[in-house]
Amino acid sequence: MAQYIDKDALVVEIERLLLIHTKRYNELAKCEVWITAKEIEYIIQGLKEALSIINTLEVKEVDLDAEINKELETRWKGEYLYTTKFRESAKHFFELGMQVSNKAQKGEGV
Repeated sequence: MAQYIDKDALVVEIERLLLIHTKRYNELAKCEVWITAKEIEYIIQGLKEALSIINTLEVKEVDLDAEINKELETRWKGEYLYTTKFRESAKHFFELGMQVSNKAQKGEGV
């Protein structure tokens, strides 16, 4: 499950880059080096827009074991079922679905 992007770590990295470029921009603006300063201004604006988009994303934690238990208790109660194999299969297909989803988001062939 380590394939997910840690939203907080991503935000920290973008904010770090934003701080670096903002300091660079302020230094160059004082020297009136406007071409380079303008380019940095665009970088800063892009980073701010990226942060804005990231902050609108909803992060949902999933307790896969709890969901599997719920499924076993509601739909499979009373059925003869090897629950260990069921759990392994459920986790396998969950992870497979996440891999397909990640590839689709990256624009890779699915």
